[in-house]
Amino acid sequence: MVEAALGLRLTPSELAGVDMHDELGGIDLLVDDEPTAIAMARRYLGFYRDQPAGQPSASADRIRSIVPDEGSYDAREVIEALVDADSAFELRPSFAKSVITALARMDGRSVGVLANQPTVDDGAIDENAATKIARFVELCDAYEYPILSLIDTPGFVTRWSSAVGEGDVAVEPGMTRYHARTLMAHHHRTVPVFSVQIRRGYGLGPFAMAGYGDSHGVSAMRLAWPTVEVGLVDGFFASQSQNPFDDVVDPAETRERIIRTLRHIKRTLDQPEKKHPIDTW
Repeated sequence: MVEAALGLRLTPSELAGVDMHDELGGIDLLVDDEPTAIAMARRYLGFYRDQPAGQPSASADRIRSIVPDEGSYDAREVIEALVDADSAFELRPSFAKSVITALARMDGRSVGVLANQPTVDDGAIDENAATKIARFVELCDAYEYPILSLIDTPGFVTRWSSAVGEGDVAVEPGMTRYHARTLMAHHHRTVPVFSVQIRRGYGLGPFAMAGYGDSHGVSAMRLAWPTVEVGLVDGFFASQSQNPFDDVVDPAETRERIIRTLRHIKRTLDQPEKKHPIDTW
């Protein structure tokens, strides 16, 4: 069909090779060879069991300096500073790069980490990012991983072909059925979410990242950093007047606050059946 339509004779690998599947989210992790694949699979499976304890990363001491008052920053550095040293295991890193999904540990406890990435599309959530978020929430819920959600997003956007010229893409605020899937995933999950609003949380973006308040999907703990933007004077004023957060905390206090609460939450393992399927897309 390709040859008849385009005049090109392509091998299956050229037509739909592993790089294409990596970029379109068809695989969770692309590695170089079979030994590495086995090692990564073992590491992935290891998260099913918690460890007795864990140590903070060496970057934990400089967490206050990672997020500037203005300008971009790498959310991976924030994740590294919050979770146990060398424990972050990113999934689908080449797909929907405005969102980061990873497994990690906090004081030995296995968690899922969901973060907006300001260095890519300003952390906006398009259709692919929404798909990535929803599947990751389903994954964490199926295997009883509490979720740490780091929020800094201008909200939902949609992309479609523009009439201006062939290949042009228009990007505008909007919501599609892909975005709605994130809200449904949070509505059905039972694992707790610990949300940390780092800066922006506009529109339905925070709800896609951490659930919403009219169901059991609301965050178990909602923290904010002093850099938060809520359309008011500052995060402290918002916390007092509208109570959108449980507390506004020093970034250096965040890890310990979450760990203390995690110690009171039990995981239910070794169930006779998986809680629910995980959508492959």
